[in-house]
Amino acid sequence: MKRTTYCRICPATCGLVVEVDGNRVVKAIGDVDNRLTRGFSCPKGRHIGDFLAAPDRHRTSLKRMAGGSHEPVAADVAIA
Repeated sequence: MKRTTYCRICPATCGLVVEVDGNRVVKAIGDVDNRLTRGFSCPKGRHIGDFLAAPDRHRTSLKRMAGGSHEPVAADVAIA
């Protein structure tokens, strides 16, 4: 299934058309119908699916402990 969205990696917010399989992005290309970016997208945006599916991706806020390790922490606690 194809969906129209935008890239959230940098402030440029390039328009993207992504092909998804379930919850996984399998392909991303620049959206030629986006009036701002007119089909442009950088390599990072076109590889958004790889970033989202990376096995070492952080999925929660982390707190650095005294010994240098990290432990999960709730987002509101991390912000405070």
